[in-house]
Amino acid sequence: MNAPARTLHAHRHLSLGVLGHVDHGKTSLVKALTGTDTDRLEEEKRRGMSIVLGFAYLSLASAIIDIIDVPGHEQFVRTMVAGATGIDAALLVVDAREGIKPQTMEHLAIAGLVGVRRGVVAVTKADLADDAQRRTLPQRLRPFLAGGPLASAPVVFTSTVTGEGLDALRAALEGLAGEQPRPAPGPNFTLPVDRVFALPGHGTVVTGTLRGGCVRSGDHVAVSPGGARAVIRQLQVHNQVVEEAWPGQRVGINLRQLGAGDLHRGDLLAPPGLVRVTSLIDAELRLLPEHLEQAGRLADGQRLRLLFGTTDVSARVRLLDTRPETTGLLVQLRTERPVAAMPGDAFILRRDSPPQTLGGGRFLDTAAPRHRAGDDAVLGRLRILASGDWRQVMAERLRAAGPAGLPLQELARSLGCHAEDVRRAADGFALCDGKVLLLHDHATAIQESLLGALGRFHREQPLRSGAPLSYCRSSLPAALADTMFRKILSLMHASGRVVCQQGTVRLAGHDPLAGMEARERAEAEALERRVLEGGMTPPDLPCAGQRGEALLRLLAEHGRLVLLPGQLAGQRIVFHREAIAEAERKLREAFPAPARFTVSQAREVLGSSRKFVVPLLEHFDARGRTRRHGDNRVMAASEDRQNGGA
Repeated sequence: MNAPARTLHAHRHLSLGVLGHVDHGKTSLVKALTGTDTDRLEEEKRRGMSIVLGFAYLSLASAIIDIIDVPGHEQFVRTMVAGATGIDAALLVVDAREGIKPQTMEHLAIAGLVGVRRGVVAVTKADLADDAQRRTLPQRLRPFLAGGPLASAPVVFTSTVTGEGLDALRAALEGLAGEQPRPAPGPNFTLPVDRVFALPGHGTVVTGTLRGGCVRSGDHVAVSPGGARAVIRQLQVHNQVVEEAWPGQRVGINLRQLGAGDLHRGDLLAPPGLVRVTSLIDAELRLLPEHLEQAGRLADGQRLRLLFGTTDVSARVRLLDTRPETTGLLVQLRTERPVAAMPGDAFILRRDSPPQTLGGGRFLDTAAPRHRAGDDAVLGRLRILASGDWRQVMAERLRAAGPAGLPLQELARSLGCHAEDVRRAADGFALCDGKVLLLHDHATAIQESLLGALGRFHREQPLRSGAPLSYCRSSLPAALADTMFRKILSLMHASGRVVCQQGTVRLAGHDPLAGMEARERAEAEALERRVLEGGMTPPDLPCAGQRGEALLRLLAEHGRLVLLPGQLAGQRIVFHREAIAEAERKLREAFPAPARFTVSQAREVLGSSRKFVVPLLEHFDARGRTRRHGDNRVMAASEDRQNGGA
């Protein structure tokens, strides 16, 4: 892994799976197109057939095509699936003399189940076919292709002996690549590992087909389901060292910090925190038409072979939606061991004995709890997830999350989108505090709960201006994030539903002073007047008893009085807001910035004692009205002040 670094994403790119029956000439055709013999194992050469996935690439004028040559023998269908689940298009290889055979049909069905919708049909060994076979084969192929992913695919006759059709096939493949949308990589990649080996002088190398997002040298990665961490030392694409690789490319990744024994085929490389390890997966399953009668048996928890990415695991299948007449079934898969899976991953289900592909589909929820069959709420949610509309899927995930909401980055990762795209898309139906998304329905319910709690507080504490923030927070679900709580409070304050002031919250229109009886109002006014008259030497503890304390707190919450801690333990100093405003004015006149002053100098200007001046100056420090430099202070410029209140 020593070639000079470069990038390879200037061309169109296509990931192409070469499918077909054993001995129909797939590997020979790939070699004729690319010059690469994908049968690299001694056993493959001895037996004259592919056993493992083979890889090559075809560089054309406007496109680079990654080719995955899959085994054609029925014994290696599980290996074939590992190659098919990541491809963009299919090259279906058919022997000109033999035509459609069993593995041709199974490969074609698997391609359709994993989402392949485009491709080319290559008729091989055309030099051995007579005129009648050449004339009739295209007509004989069409009924088998009809209704499948290659129904409208071009048919190209080829021969690796004479070279017939190879240029036409290259042109057809270049046309496929031209139709492939240029990748718009998401923020996160996954790489199902298909090979692990140690390279002398470099260490551990893994290979696979990159999905979802770009990967770069120096990126940190996690290996799932094991949980090991590593750093990418170097990347290779098509035997060239590159700084980054793009979705769909075959990639070799040289890893630091891990040995070859720490990784295995079937592991998944991804950014740390992206992949959820699970044993329960909700999925949409499409049975092949010939197996629709199997739907009833799936409800019994039948054990089948689950294949996705490069993972091969036994799983029990429970039918959640009893509609055996349809090919789209909602099921829950319970794997025999934890696996690394992502929502949207394509999968195949096979029976081990006799070996047979039953169907396949897409994972809907990889963090599923156990469900009861026929639960209408669960089925409704899963149908939304199966709809393919990612905004509906996002809304449904937020609905299921409840008042806790979902972290923006986590939701973006699960959808394979950029966080900013998710935030913009959610504007119409969710609230975002910058880190967490909360469905509007949940936010509305939280606001109603808070309004109810404030109403109760006002009834129970008629002389309190508002409820403490701690009371408001404790009245709401514990799962609600503190940042989202503050966001909701801010919105309610801005909309005029509540008033947030002096660390308290009250219902809009609530004014305990206005609602007081005449005797209570007179007591409050007398208390306020006494503190106001005290100026910079206010009276000590100007009230006594529970009622007096309630009136004092009420006036402070309304901002008329300011309660400050004294210099002695348990001491309290009470200033009127007008006295504080007047003290600030005098200090600014006497010590215009950047002039410095001491406590003693402030005492002289204010005509008060240390008992009152020290707490006052500390209050100014906290509000940003003064700045302390040792024993000196400077009056802050008006634009630097943190708060406009007392």
